[in-house]
Amino acid sequence: MTSRSVVRIVTVLFVCVSVLAPNLPKSSPADVQAAVKPSYQITAYNITMSQNLKDNTTDITCEIEFKAFQDIKNVFLYIDPIFKVKSVKGLSDFIQEKDLLIIPVQGKKDKTFSISINYVARLTGTEYPGRAWNYVGQDGVYLFQWWYPVTLFTIAAGYSDVISMNINVSLPIGWKAASSDVVSEQVSKDKAFNEVKIQSRDPSFFYHFIAGPYEMLKIEDPKKVVSKTTFFGAKDKLDRGKEISSAIFDLLAYYESVFGTPAPKNYMVIQMPDKFKTVIAERASLFIPTAAFAKVEEKDKKDKKILDLADPEYLAERVASSWWGGTVFGVGPEAEFLNTSLSTYSGILYIGQKLGESKMIEMLRKARVEYFEKVQPKDEKPLSSITQEDKLDIYFRKKGPLVFHMLRQVIGEASFFKGLKNYAGKFAGKFATISDLSQELSKASGMKLDWFFEQWVNQAGRLTYNIDFVLTPGRNPYKYKITLESKTSFKMPFKIDVIMADRTIESFDWDLNDPDMEKILSSKKEPVGARIHNPEGYILTDESIVNTLTRGPISNFFYLGNFIIAEGTWQGNELMVKAADARAQFYKKMLKKYYNLDVPIVLDKDLNAEDLKKYNLILVGCTGCNSILYYFSDKIPVKLNQEGMHVHDTMIPNPEREGVYIAPNPSNPWSIILADEFFYSSDNFDTHNLNVDYYLRNLKTGDSTKGYFHKFDKNLWEAPVTPGVRLDSPKNNQIEMFENTFTLKGNATTDFYITYNQGNPKVFGTPQNREFIPAGPFEKKISFLRGKDFVNDSLILDSKTQFATYSRVLKLDFRGEIEPPKIKLPQAVRRFKSGQDVIIDWEASDNETFESDIQFAWSVDRGAPTQFAKGKRATLKGMKIGKHTFKLYGIDARGNINASVPPVSFEVVK
Repeated sequence: MTSRSVVRIVTVLFVCVSVLAPNLPKSSPADVQAAVKPSYQITAYNITMSQNLKDNTTDITCEIEFKAFQDIKNVFLYIDPIFKVKSVKGLSDFIQEKDLLIIPVQGKKDKTFSISINYVARLTGTEYPGRAWNYVGQDGVYLFQWWYPVTLFTIAAGYSDVISMNINVSLPIGWKAASSDVVSEQVSKDKAFNEVKIQSRDPSFFYHFIAGPYEMLKIEDPKKVVSKTTFFGAKDKLDRGKEISSAIFDLLAYYESVFGTPAPKNYMVIQMPDKFKTVIAERASLFIPTAAFAKVEEKDKKDKKILDLADPEYLAERVASSWWGGTVFGVGPEAEFLNTSLSTYSGILYIGQKLGESKMIEMLRKARVEYFEKVQPKDEKPLSSITQEDKLDIYFRKKGPLVFHMLRQVIGEASFFKGLKNYAGKFAGKFATISDLSQELSKASGMKLDWFFEQWVNQAGRLTYNIDFVLTPGRNPYKYKITLESKTSFKMPFKIDVIMADRTIESFDWDLNDPDMEKILSSKKEPVGARIHNPEGYILTDESIVNTLTRGPISNFFYLGNFIIAEGTWQGNELMVKAADARAQFYKKMLKKYYNLDVPIVLDKDLNAEDLKKYNLILVGCTGCNSILYYFSDKIPVKLNQEGMHVHDTMIPNPEREGVYIAPNPSNPWSIILADEFFYSSDNFDTHNLNVDYYLRNLKTGDSTKGYFHKFDKNLWEAPVTPGVRLDSPKNNQIEMFENTFTLKGNATTDFYITYNQGNPKVFGTPQNREFIPAGPFEKKISFLRGKDFVNDSLILDSKTQFATYSRVLKLDFRGEIEPPKIKLPQAVRRFKSGQDVIIDWEASDNETFESDIQFAWSVDRGAPTQFAKGKRATLKGMKIGKHTFKLYGIDARGNINASVPPVSFEVVK
């Protein structure tokens, strides 16, 4: 019996209760079930049917045997209103009022009595909007539910009656009945029809009658969990029936092991006409449209109304639906949650066990995304209030399974499955409520769960959580702070994963009622970030920040895992394709070297939409040559083109550039992409330890800009205010100097610094020159150290904001003669008396500069040198008693410095 079937009788049930027990207070279905005591019971059905193919009708005579528990004057039965009762044997004053059939009787206490009802079925399977339960036609008879009268006491008692079912049916020649209870079958004497007798003892008031021009095939279960399946279908579908039966055996074995209640000993797989556009799951039965037997390659893939049984996810859910729908019964929205939602989640569990946890998480993510796409926050309703037919699937097949998965994470694996086993065992063959499920799970876990079901079943809402991670200075041990904050009134306990630098995970539980908004923790290993464990399994909004590593920088990207490298092939440029492949291979080797990860490389054209959601993407190639990057270009806040990098409406000038950056993945807000455009260059720039969100480099000048899109308390992906310097002179990265001075000209977007004469500490022992230049136009004359000792020197332009760092290096290119003057300094140690001037003389010459124009500077005892000046004598006054050193420097007219003259020693004595 499907859960949705019961909804149709709820109103009738309460009407019946009000008639039979008028003094009962207003009650729930569970209260009615407990309160109503039957005054009579059905003990046997004797049904005679005959099929007329000419007018597609089935004539039914149903003789019902009752036992009275008290004197009664009327019996109240439920029969589907589409069946019009023609007569009740011996009576003319019966009443058929919609669903209710009232028949006057003379029933005596503890006695049995019988009534015989005759009605005709002419059904097309369209009597129920959106469903296809009952059908009579040239290609078969399919009677699923409510096709024979049922006592409402049986419904209220939760299937407690044990009845005998005897069916005698006349079928067209060549037809068979799809039943494991057939006791005889023979052709009539006039050979006009088959006479079939069926006998069954069944605790259910639902007995399906199926017949048609098909074959019966019994298939044994090799594992003996299910004794057999019986396939009822066309000859050309028998092999497919065997394949489906094999899958069903495996599914039922899993559900029995997980949920405890025994699998049915005979399971029916029944072929139906194609007018049935969905697979109907009933207790121990699957009713399958003919087209759904076809394999994927044989089907019209455009027909989305018929789901493919080759899809293991769909088959797992359908078999689970027949499992739970035939095990525990419910009423209304509660039944949808207890049966439909639990069946869907059971199917997900099976797929997770079969194909791995990652597949299960993917299925949960799909459910979450689809629910958010179709249900807007302003329109959201509690699960307990959903009755509209068009809302059932999105709430109970998308949100419902997520609720069960969250519950599993709250109470733990062992308690969750123990509680479900207890629930299934206690309420097998009975009606149950969400309260019953809650109690069994509470007992199993030792936790009160009223808050959980109140929040997720009786209220409408979703979660928005932000997690933050800060590593504090120091080590041995490392200390870090994690903040977890809810942005809505809905709250949940979480398992938090801390990702370590060695890629291991340390986890802890964050309690629902933990008063701390933040925790300060320590570890012997270096932590790099934190995440909410399996966020896809929660009803978390896309606005949630669930993994701190997705905030950058680039170095953190490589700790996310689940990568795929997509190299650009778009536009077919052979040279660019080869370059992109070489860069992709570099990434593959880099990830193996530093993280021991084997990451696949694919072509951009081979990725589908689901791949874009599933992976953290490494996209190699420019926007114009990687189709994925082009597809994302209008969906992400970052773009690279010939002008530079654009972040929102801000442009970072960097023409003729190459670079790498991270950006949000538009297909999955909880993952990011890394876009790499370094494939133009040949140096294979290593990106794994880049502690920034983007890094740009000019192909010609080599100047670089690097920085962050977000940092500290700033909004995620905020456009940075990026420093930059445009030089008018020099035009490239070389400063050509014939002398030792040069004038820099240009314009700066921010304040910056010039650092030069980096050889100062080596030569003179003084700090290098660093000068501040304000933003705007500038013209700065700089005096450089020139000569052989400074041929590798350079000038650095740099600037830094909170979000970005700009750097450009200019090499010094000395033109003309660079030989410094030759200097001859006497090396003999000399003594001078205290109070006497110390006089040191030397000789010098140069290739270009006149001897008289050579200038000199000196220092004593490694002090600061004097200014350069002409002359070949140093007079030192007031020297203290003791030993001293004298260092001499010479500079010619071009500025070439001789700093390699060996120092001399002298001594001052008394």
